[in-house]
Amino acid sequence: MRQETQHWDSIRALLEVVLAGAGVTGLTVTATVLRLSDSQWWREGGVGWTGAPFPNAVAEKDAVNLPGLYELAITPGDLTYSDGFPGYVVLLEEATTPVTEYLFITPLRRSSQDDVVSDHDTAGTFGELLTVTKSLAQGNQRIKNTTYDADGRMLSADIVTFANGADAAADVNAIATFGVTAVYDVDGNMTSLLSSE
Repeated sequence: MRQETQHWDSIRALLEVVLAGAGVTGLTVTATVLRLSDSQWWREGGVGWTGAPFPNAVAEKDAVNLPGLYELAITPGDLTYSDGFPGYVVLLEEATTPVTEYLFITPLRRSSQDDVVSDHDTAGTFGELLTVTKSLAQGNQRIKNTTYDADGRMLSADIVTFANGADAAADVNAIATFGVTAVYDVDGNMTSLLSSE
């Protein structure tokens, strides 16, 4: 059994059939797909998930440029994901060669790249992360609320980030505030500088 990790909304089963070093074209390959979360079987042609196994036709990817490579793509609308989703088992078969291969597919969870980035203000969104990162990279920051020890060493401060230089200069529309604390050894050398939101 082969195991793969794929993005949850783009599940594909590939089978390579090679004999004597050459890809074999013109074969009739089928794929039977089991969804492990509820023991339902996928059926192509807009049918979706059913209670009975179904051997779906697997197409040749490109008989001329990729001979021997066959692919089944599950309709994206038939795919879902939730935390703890166990994945799929695919049985790939071709009777004349004969080839039988099992494929276990673990779906990847939603990544931050899937998040809507138009919301650049709501805390915890990918858009907000982009805005904060951009403001840090561009230097649109203000250091405030500094404290010092008796020898003049900075002990703490707040780094406030802004979307643009004008907001930073006017000290308005702050995006995020990061608290900074410093620790010194007995010789007055900084041993740690921590910044956290």
